[in-house]
Amino acid sequence: MAKANILIVEDERIVARDIQTTLQRAGYSVPAVVASGEQAVRVAAETQPDLVLMDVVLTGEMDGIEAARQIRMRREIPIVYLTANGDRAVLEQAKATQPLAFILKPYAEQDLLTTLEITLHQYRAQQHRSHEALEESEARYRELFETAHDGIAITDLAGRHLDCNPAYLKLTGYAAAEELRSRTVAELTAPECRDAARLMREQTLVRGYSAEHERQYLRKDGDRVAVSARTWLRRDRQGGPVGLWVIVRDVSERKEAEHRILEYQAQLQALMAELATAEEKERQRIATDIHDRISQTLAVCQMRLEALAPSASGCADRQEIEGIGALLERTIQDTSALVFELCPPVLHQLGLGAALEWIGEKIQRDHGLQVEVRHTPAAQNLASDCRNALFRAAAELMNNVVKHAQATRLRVSLEVRGSRLHLVVEDDGRGLVLPEGAPSRRQRGGFGLFHIRERLRAWSGNLEISSSPGAGTRACLSLNLPVEL
Repeated sequence: MAKANILIVEDERIVARDIQTTLQRAGYSVPAVVASGEQAVRVAAETQPDLVLMDVVLTGEMDGIEAARQIRMRREIPIVYLTANGDRAVLEQAKATQPLAFILKPYAEQDLLTTLEITLHQYRAQQHRSHEALEESEARYRELFETAHDGIAITDLAGRHLDCNPAYLKLTGYAAAEELRSRTVAELTAPECRDAARLMREQTLVRGYSAEHERQYLRKDGDRVAVSARTWLRRDRQGGPVGLWVIVRDVSERKEAEHRILEYQAQLQALMAELATAEEKERQRIATDIHDRISQTLAVCQMRLEALAPSASGCADRQEIEGIGALLERTIQDTSALVFELCPPVLHQLGLGAALEWIGEKIQRDHGLQVEVRHTPAAQNLASDCRNALFRAAAELMNNVVKHAQATRLRVSLEVRGSRLHLVVEDDGRGLVLPEGAPSRRQRGGFGLFHIRERLRAWSGNLEISSSPGAGTRACLSLNLPVEL
């Protein structure tokens, strides 16, 4: 093993000369012998020794411990301390500079040489192991870098490309990293996305990383590709910023899928609107048929039965006619109620607020709930399709309260806040009890609530339901306010 270059830092001239002679006789090279901490820092930077033999106590403003600290800040040079001071506090302070060994004065020549020999051997072995570990780490890094599915680019602080992996080249359409080295990330970004990319880089320089951001990349052939990008700050060994890591992922397939989903949603909304219109027309047709045909026929039957009553020959016949008349009367009332439920005239003649009052009175009469309905005049001027949708939604929610809530009170309010209309249905029932981990379909409700939500989408509306066990349920429908044209 080649002998090392050892810098001697010792302010006692005779001791320093003795150490120099001993080391040189043993085959070591001594590039310099200095007497102060300031000289030690300067000469170590100039000569780059393999080891510094440092006296702890030096004359001047800088002692050996501070000199060692400054030397190791500039370069990883091993330190061996010479000291006549065995004070524990001094030794603990010296340990902070990570010395390889301590040699106490006075020392035997052989002890000095043995300590240096062992120390240098251990240090070189450690350096060899560190070098092997570094090579292995670099090999793993290179493997990950080269085989990563995401595009990875290494840039300087200005965003100029220094290196990139094959996935990045494939994404951008370039054949080799050298083609990108004169170009910045901003140049590969679509013009309309460059301000966001600049803010992303500034954010990274401030906090060390950026949030994920979607943008358009310009390929070499001029085509565009949708990517999701993030950046991290690259630092040197001292922690100073030297550049950026840029990680980009091709999201064009996902964007196409999102576009198709939006198209499907638009089609679904159009179909829901057509379905709602067709449903309302069918309700009106059925209501008209019941009113004009079945109700009229029943009324005629009732009149003819009443005309037949005086000619009945006996008490039994008159009782039978009266019983049939009562059945006809109840059937006529039921058909009238059915006509109102299918297509309530009050909704089209008096508006949504009056229709909500009507259905509230019916629920209170038929089921014994205390129903309160409040509405403002501003909520009356609604387009017919919006009015129908809100009425059907409110009826669905109110009937759900009757069927499931076990409530005693039901409150409905209809009001306008700004450009939004709010319809709230709330009760004092048992509330919704959802088990932990319930699937999303149960949390969002069944088909009835799904139908309501899809109908509301046409007016940028939504349905929010809040509930807790034993504290009732509150359903709020809100949408942009469309007025009757």
